[in-house]
Amino acid sequence: MILKIVGGLLLLVVLSGGGAYVLATQQPSVAAGLKPIVASTQASQSFDAKLDGLKAAQETATKTGKAQAVEVTFTEEELTSKASAASGPIGDTGLAATNTQVHLAGGNIVATSSVTVQGISLNIGVVATLVVVNG
Repeated sequence: MILKIVGGLLLLVVLSGGGAYVLATQQPSVAAGLKPIVASTQASQSFDAKLDGLKAAQETATKTGKAQAVEVTFTEEELTSKASAASGPIGDTGLAATNTQVHLAGGNIVATSSVTVQGISLNIGVVATLVVVNG
């Protein structure tokens, strides 16, 4: 009798562990068909340079009192590189994000990342739609 109970508990633990492993290794469905993006220091620096250009235009507009026409385009590589540089452990919370990817697909921004909370890792995905008002 005790052997059956121990065997049942052992089977339950193995199945739970296998289920957790499968869930942790699956990619979010929003990432289906998206190519992996390699983060680089060069792309992160390019992002920073474009942001500096926007800040300079804002400062000029503030000084002159005239609006400045500005156009900027960020690539997936720039967005992913900057997001990857900003992700990682968050203090001593036990929360960390790794392998962050930012895609531009179908008019949306699709972000995926592996998030670890207290040693449990999950792959997550977020879809955002950019809305510009008075732009």
